[in-house]
Amino acid sequence: MATYDLQPEMSSAELTEKLVAAIESGKYDTIICNYPNGDMVGHTGVMEAAIKAVEALDNCIEQVTKAVESVVDNC
Repeated sequence: MATYDLQPEMSSAELTEKLVAAIESGKYDTIICNYPNGDMVGHTGVMEAAIKAVEALDNCIEQVTKAVESVVDNC
């Protein structure tokens, strides 16, 4: 893609699928993950794209939160 504003969700859905699988596997004590959408799309200066990027991230974080809650007691 020429610039990130053309695909503001970037690969967040695919990253989330892998992250949720890693969380649910129970193999890891700590997982560090970076979603670059907000930063990379924000640098384009295209407000509409930045909003779409954050909306995509909001959906992803909701999925990650549910995955964490499913494996952690008293969360």
